[in-house]
Amino acid sequence: MQLKCGKKYPDDVLYNVCQIGDRIIGSKYTDKSIKPDILVNQGYTKCSVAVTSNNSCITTDKNIKEELQKNRIDALYIEENNIKLLKKDGTLSEMRGFIGGATLIFDNKFVIFGDINKLENKENITNHLNKYGLELIDFKGLDVYDYGGGIVI
Repeated sequence: MQLKCGKKYPDDVLYNVCQIGDRIIGSKYTDKSIKPDILVNQGYTKCSVAVTSNNSCITTDKNIKEELQKNRIDALYIEENNIKLLKKDGTLSEMRGFIGGATLIFDNKFVIFGDINKLENKENITNHLNKYGLELIDFKGLDVYDYGGGIVI
């Protein structure tokens, strides 16, 4: 049986899962072919999480933080109002963006899609990155945008 993602929540989050180390974090909306090790309420699971190591992350969701900490994952919670989100037509949304969608990690580098100095939680984020030996790469002078994350190819 082939499942088809939809355009509206919750049909748009079937594959919005996050992997921290060998654990998969998902929600009740996760496609049944994926077996999450940790279930959270947030359908936009990966969007809400920026993975920083095999056992740590930054999240903008309190409930995700609590569930991950119960599972011995170091989860830094931040409440961040300065991550911008675009609508499908390219105009600015009234909704806030997510940390997971505004970042990418590769080769011990933590890339943020904008200038970390534009974020209210820059000090907490920087301290967390230092704790895990991650080099910050940001784009000076630019607002931080949630582009839905990134992949290295």
